[in-house]
Amino acid sequence: LYFWGAPCLHRHIEFAFSDIVANAKDKTAKQAFEDAFEAYTGESLRRSGFPVLDEDDVRRRFQVGGPCSDFMVIEDDATIVFEVKNKSLSLDLPASASVNKYKTKFKETLLKANTQLANVASHVRKVPEFVNKPIHRVIVTYGDLM
Repeated sequence: LYFWGAPCLHRHIEFAFSDIVANAKDKTAKQAFEDAFEAYTGESLRRSGFPVLDEDDVRRRFQVGGPCSDFMVIEDDATIVFEVKNKSLSLDLPASASVNKYKTKFKETLLKANTQLANVASHVRKVPEFVNKPIHRVIVTYGDLM
């Protein structure tokens, strides 16, 4: 007899579902999960009580051309830029591998996200209101949030 409790059971179901989607060959299923995950992240950020901009808002407000992040939270003392990736680094990384294997694993998650975040931060920094305000950059993976 096992007792998980509702929060633990919910968490295990989320992980199982995301693993099934991650291993699926159906691109439509993967895209639907990615869209839902991004929406879930946005809704979670909006609960902070601070203004949250989505990608379109960020592009418009800061005239961002090129790679753009998914969300931005503007707090009184700082700005936080978020990039959401439908990946789980801890589950995907082998314990030991060649440098090229790690580079490939990081390319679509960390390197791409860093490019997006850095581009947005450079545009935000040009706005006088944000010149002296810290800009924090955060990459969210589904393993982090779930």
